[in-house]
Amino acid sequence: MTTVLLALALVVLVVDQGTKVWAEAALTRGERIPLIGDLLGLQLAYNPGAAFSFGEGFTWVFAVVAAAATVAAIVFAFRVQRPAWAIVIGALGGAAASHAFDRLF
Repeated sequence: MTTVLLALALVVLVVDQGTKVWAEAALTRGERIPLIGDLLGLQLAYNPGAAFSFGEGFTWVFAVVAAAATVAAIVFAFRVQRPAWAIVIGALGGAAASHAFDRLF
């Protein structure tokens, strides 16, 4: 179970970081690329804080919380008994690790 969880976390981390690298290479800041007319599109934007730029001066807090969530996911990885929980914690752990990576680097 732990192997599946850690593998999923790694996939989430790699895909999340990969899409960010792609976005920075392919998109121009301020330019919108429509995918489905005006309904859905892509636009490069940076957010120095949390949701809606809340907490802009406290990025270190978000880095600490993301690192703690990553550690918690690793701890729970060795306790998980059910496949559904392995999927949930694997996805959460990968996302938290990616977020911590973004905030620290």
